Amino acid sequence: MIAIAGTERPVRVVHAHRERSSYHARNAGARASRNPWLLFLDADCQPVPGILDAYFAVPIQHRCGAVAGQIQGDPGQRSRVARYARSRRIFDHAEGLIRPGHGGAAGGNLLVRRAAFEHVGRFAEGIRSRGDLNLCRRLRGAGWTIEFSGRALVRHRHHESLPGLLGAIARYGAGAR
Repeated sequence: MIAIAGTERPVRVVHAHRERSSYHARNAGARASRNPWLLFLDADCQPVPGILDAYFAVPIQHRCGAVAGQIQGDPGQRSRVARYARSRRIFDHAEGLIRPGHGGAAGGNLLVRRAAFEHVGRFAEGIRSRGDLNLCRRLRGAGWTIEFSGRALVRHRHHESLPGLLGAIARYGAGAR
């Protein structure tokens, strides 16, 4: 058990060794939890204090299956590559390439209703990229909505090198196929 700064409640680390996939790991974590809502954050995303309060500050509609929180590039990163990625708002849910209003959301900051998550069969495993968009597509196909909360913010640490950024873009593009 570990504790998250600013909270008194411990967090249990769940190990997922069967498959080297973030989607497998997310499913394993979801299976180990019991809450009606699941918050998925990427390891390269740092939530701002009070992120859970921000998500629940406004009542969430009954048919909402997921709420995408805002993802902004970490302003502390100074490399040209990270500044370029930040300037292009690559993962920004308000102005970037992936927007909840267009039917998708990045899993780097995504609150999902457990009932909706279970209803559509969790994250698809065995894929390398875009499993978050796949989940959102299945949620919408099953009649759930996807909302956006600009107040539920994380700071994303972009790749610092050009090969790292290009590799991530290649994986993301391959996931689209």
